[in-house]
Amino acid sequence: MRLISCLAVCAVLSLFAFPFLSPVLAIDVDVNKELREQKEIIDKLGKRVEELEGVNKVERAYKSETDGMIPRFGRNLGAFGDINYLTDSREKRKKTFSLGSISLYATGDNNDRLNFLFEMVVEDLNDRAIVDIERLWVGYTFDDLLIARAGRFHTALGYWNTEYHHGKHLFLSVDRPFFLAFEDIGGVIPTHIVGLEFAGVKKAGEGKFKYVFEAGNGPGIETDTGGSAPHNQELTPNAFADNNDEKQFALRLVLDSVLAKGLSLGVFGTKYKIENALKTINVTEAVYGLDAHYVKGDLDLLGEYFRFENSSKGADAYYAQAAYAIGKFTPYLRHERLSSNSVDPYLGRLTGGAARYQNIAGVRYELDPVHSSLKAQFRRDVEKHGDDFDVFEFQWAFHF
Repeated sequence: MRLISCLAVCAVLSLFAFPFLSPVLAIDVDVNKELREQKEIIDKLGKRVEELEGVNKVERAYKSETDGMIPRFGRNLGAFGDINYLTDSREKRKKTFSLGSISLYATGDNNDRLNFLFEMVVEDLNDRAIVDIERLWVGYTFDDLLIARAGRFHTALGYWNTEYHHGKHLFLSVDRPFFLAFEDIGGVIPTHIVGLEFAGVKKAGEGKFKYVFEAGNGPGIETDTGGSAPHNQELTPNAFADNNDEKQFALRLVLDSVLAKGLSLGVFGTKYKIENALKTINVTEAVYGLDAHYVKGDLDLLGEYFRFENSSKGADAYYAQAAYAIGKFTPYLRHERLSSNSVDPYLGRLTGGAARYQNIAGVRYELDPVHSSLKAQFRRDVEKHGDDFDVFEFQWAFHF
């Protein structure tokens, strides 16, 4: 009986205690469920950490393998181009649209000491696209007074050839002065040189003194298949080997804003030997001259003079250009002239060496000062003992 009575009392007590015990039991169940969920999350995180460690190992192995292939200095890639329309001209004998050259360049530097530049141009030759390496050099800056470079450069002759390169968006006008054209399109000076270059800058009051000295292969000369006798030869840079033992030397000295603010004055000169494989041409040519550039407000004046001399003949070439900016529009005028003799053993052989002058009037409109410009100009082109042309030209130039 006592046992039965005790069981009955326990049963009654449990009825009163259950409402208080059930929350405790529920909490215990919830805690166990949460612990299981946390364990599953921890297990998943552990697996993810193992996966990431594996990925890191692969990446470290790849980086170790490719360290020698990836350049370790800053890189810059860009392109210049232009689209043209022109009426009958010496260059294009029909009214025509024309693709200009595409200039692709890359630059790099390491701690502002080690520098690199590469420029490749895709251009037209007899209605075919060809690729030329125009500039390729590596340099090291010791200090402001001494920068040493090796490779292929634009020869330090005058303002235009050293300040403006292959991108026509850099030009105020549609094109370069005709006697400063590049070698393969009728130029009469060696616009490129392969060898060594030393340059430097020294502050002088509010201005600066600059110098460039170059030593390298002199130009060669070869038949221009697109030319006509007697001017049927063109200069060619000896990029891979010189064709004689004599080297070309070039020097340019500049006073920039020393005599007057905004005025740059330069003197320059070079000497080189020209001969062909058949030894039918053998002449030592000297080219020297001066350049001046003056900018004040919206006014821009630019001019250069060149003197050509060899043992038997001499010649002169020059241009003078004036421009004035009016908002986004910049009207400009230019006169350019080459005075030469057809029996000159140097200029008389070259496609672009005939006596000639041009008068140019045009206007440039800045779509974007950095990236794009529109140009329209009239050009009166007169060649001694040759054809004359009145040419209207339009150009859309760009840079990206």
